[in-house]
Amino acid sequence: MPTFTVLPVTLADSVDITRNNMSACWTNPSWRLSWTNVNKTLPYHISQVSLRTPHNLVADPARRRHQKAVNESGELVGYCRWVLPEGDPEETGKLWKEAKVKEAEELGEEEKAKLKRDYDSADFKPDSRLDVLDEPMSTRKKELMAKKNYFVLDFLTVHPDHRKQGIATKLVESGLREAEKFGFDVFVLAMEPALGLYQRTGFTLLDQFECDDSEFGGEGKYRWYLLEYIVNKE
Repeated sequence: MPTFTVLPVTLADSVDITRNNMSACWTNPSWRLSWTNVNKTLPYHISQVSLRTPHNLVADPARRRHQKAVNESGELVGYCRWVLPEGDPEETGKLWKEAKVKEAEELGEEEKAKLKRDYDSADFKPDSRLDVLDEPMSTRKKELMAKKNYFVLDFLTVHPDHRKQGIATKLVESGLREAEKFGFDVFVLAMEPALGLYQRTGFTLLDQFECDDSEFGGEGKYRWYLLEYIVNKE
């Protein structure tokens, strides 16, 4: 079994993170449909999301935390983004500092403005007709998250060439250790391929939704799962 290491993220990882994330997302038929319906290809989409990634990495440094998984040759093969519970920015900013993007607090205002301009310049317009399919799930998600100030597992991807090797598990467990340390319950929104991963790592199902994208040219039914991880508070 190959060896993988979980490490902090820097702005220099932006291109590799984009390539990893979009290659992973492109394997999901319902997600891919939002872009192929507006005549986007994977290479073009990667080129545009690459304009957005640096800004996303430095945005909201008080709450966002980022990690990457690299293999023995140093190749980035997985990525995870977590969002700390809402609170005093000075206090949340002190938590899990190892997973902060260090440049987020080092860049000057002019440099941050440049990243935001690049972000805004990207061609990032999915097929909005599909939004209606996920509205019931989105409404339920807001209801659940309003009941508790969760630590959110916001984004998790593993490159398609490196799946089924324990990378996602390693990334998830790294964040769960921090959740246990700080006493934060964790929320995640998942699609069907990841359901088993979250159940194996201790998440329990809160709700689920079935959608059907066939009327928009998709493959048909797909499911969303809303789950939580309860930390031991004793």
